[in-house]
Amino acid sequence: MVNRQENKESITIVWFDSNIHLYNHAKNINEQLRQINDYNLYYSEIESCINYIQSIDKEKIFLITSSINASQILSQINTLSQIHFIFIFDFDKEQSNAFIVDDLKFIGLYTKLDNLYLSIQEQIEFDEELFQTFSFFDQHEYLIQDLSKQTSDLLWFQLFNNIILELSHDQSAKNEMINLYRQYYQDNLKNLKLIEKFEHDYCSDNVIQWYSNEIISI
Repeated sequence: MVNRQENKESITIVWFDSNIHLYNHAKNINEQLRQINDYNLYYSEIESCINYIQSIDKEKIFLITSSINASQILSQINTLSQIHFIFIFDFDKEQSNAFIVDDLKFIGLYTKLDNLYLSIQEQIEFDEELFQTFSFFDQHEYLIQDLSKQTSDLLWFQLFNNIILELSHDQSAKNEMINLYRQYYQDNLKNLKLIEKFEHDYCSDNVIQWYSNEIISI
């Protein structure tokens, strides 16, 4: 485990793998992840890993684990709000093909480190941009809240971000945003239902509920 005194980042990458001490690439993995996110921790014992996750108050945790360890740890953390995203990484491709994750926080299953790094980078960039853009509806909330994200569609968000910044601070801005989402997700019934719920229920008074809720998974 890499143990550092203080986390100055809003995101902590936690890598749990009972065999992590056996990886020849461990040093290089840490160096690469440090280029993406400065604060990263590695655990080979599940108890210490879960204790750390439960101790977190404000930071967002991106969890990386293996297919072998996933069933062991996910059952114990699936209700913890500290976990924002779950990535499964295996050096054994056959092991990965046989594993299925049924969790809304699950981003993807990877057998190549470069693909894992890219996915994590996309989530971090999207998280930063989502914080700025959704607070566009309520600047006061932007100053006092730590907002979270629940999505992985970075390319769509960049398009949406460019458009929304041109809109006015009123109901028409919200309506146009919703119409854009509907057009983009026209064949996705699940997300269309989430968009409809957002349209009817969202207001600045409950903005934090939306940011911390799985509704913003689109």
